[in-house]
Amino acid sequence: VHHIARMEEDRPTQDELVPFLWDVVDGSGNQNDSNLPSRALAIIGASRLLISEVRSTCEAFGSLLYFRPEFCQNRGVILFAYHDMRSARHAAKELNAYLQRLVAPNSNHAQHI
Repeated sequence: VHHIARMEEDRPTQDELVPFLWDVVDGSGNQNDSNLPSRALAIIGASRLLISEVRSTCEAFGSLLYFRPEFCQNRGVILFAYHDMRSARHAAKELNAYLQRLVAPNSNHAQHI
């Protein structure tokens, strides 16, 4: 998973996934060149978001290879990947700002497609 859009209040889920994740910048702020680029992304803390809106927002950045919301209800995680690396990089940079606007008014319910 290349980049993670993080929702601030969902730390337990994020902590559970840390062993499986890496980021484009290491803790010192330096670019981490040892990792290969990826077209896959994850949204952590997605249980407060409407799945249909998240999918359409992700599709706005490019054609999706897959979109896996089945972990959203129990773990608050949505996994997805783009066909094109440029789309994935653009989404990795911009998606978090878009998702912040989609936070559902009732954080206990997410609608699944």
